[in-house]
Amino acid sequence: HISDNDDVYDKDMHMLPFDGVIDFEKTAYELANCKKDVTLMLEVKPASHERYADMSINEYYERACKSLNRLKALVEQYKK
Repeated sequence: HISDNDDVYDKDMHMLPFDGVIDFEKTAYELANCKKDVTLMLEVKPASHERYADMSINEYYERACKSLNRLKALVEQYKK
């Protein structure tokens, strides 16, 4: 269940990957080098952060899809 955060203690913000402070470059490297097959799945909520307040639901899901594809590409890059 992948999501991002703004580094606020004890608050899970369910932001889209690359929108917060989590190092997804490092995360992609770790996922690519783990010994198990992994499935990338987002755990995000459009109303979870004010950053998404002005987006339509379609814009939000399009952005979510792009962020997941970006992470997938990084994982694949590190597998090579």
